[in-house]
Amino acid sequence: MPLLAWGFESPSPQTSMTAGFKVLHDSKWEDFCILSQESITIGREGATFIISNDTVSRKHITVFNRKAYFFCLDLNSTNGTKINDISLEPFYPFNLTDGDILILATVPLKFFNLDEAINESVCFVFDEKLNLVEIKKFIRSAQINSFGVRKIQTLDDERFQIECEEDSRVILTSQSEILSPNIYSLTNPGCVRVNEYYISVSGPRGEKQQTSETLLPALISQPQRLNIDRGTVVIEYKHRVGAEDFYRKSDLPRKFSTPSFSHIEIILWGIILVTGLLTIILVLFYAFE
Repeated sequence: MPLLAWGFESPSPQTSMTAGFKVLHDSKWEDFCILSQESITIGREGATFIISNDTVSRKHITVFNRKAYFFCLDLNSTNGTKINDISLEPFYPFNLTDGDILILATVPLKFFNLDEAINESVCFVFDEKLNLVEIKKFIRSAQINSFGVRKIQTLDDERFQIECEEDSRVILTSQSEILSPNIYSLTNPGCVRVNEYYISVSGPRGEKQQTSETLLPALISQPQRLNIDRGTVVIEYKHRVGAEDFYRKSDLPRKFSTPSFSHIEIILWGIILVTGLLTIILVLFYAFE
């Protein structure tokens, strides 16, 4: 019995298989699609490559390359997308590396890139239109000093620490954490929005990939939905990917961080508010005497 049953389009056997996806079918990884174009979509209907599974959205993800690096965007899918058990925030670019296990709702795909040889971490900076504006490779840490970011460093094989400018507006994904004012933790791979830029960070993750593959039956047992309880902020209602508009769910919960007030500023604002309230009370008191 196959682990999952769906229809899929097979690549042409004449196509050079440098990078692409394999699909888990009858407990074996079989060729699914080749990434020979600048970008493709994968979904249930109207996509470049079709997965006939009801848990998959019509257009579930788009995969694109920039300077030989590959990235995955969840297109606001109903049941979500994961990379090695990392939930993807819709429309945030997450870097793919050879061996990554993607879960589209309940359907597993395995990314392969025969040309890849990454032994260091990489920071990618995208603008709002997902144009790649900077690539910075680093072993343990990197000074950025632009785009609202000061420094990125590795905490361990699974997490990065990112330090932002004090006046930066930062919006984190569900997998990120606020360590202290202006310092945040990102997963591997991870992405965060700092002001108008997307900061996508990626590093070697062989052990994490193997663990995800071992736990596949548990990962695909039921659709995975985003479950975040750190507040709600909406920055965009519409994203343009290629020639089509995609709309995100309104009020999608995300962790949100703004520059913090100092203790002195909080005290001053408290005094101002209390003084204002007392003034209003006194005015009302004398007005009704």
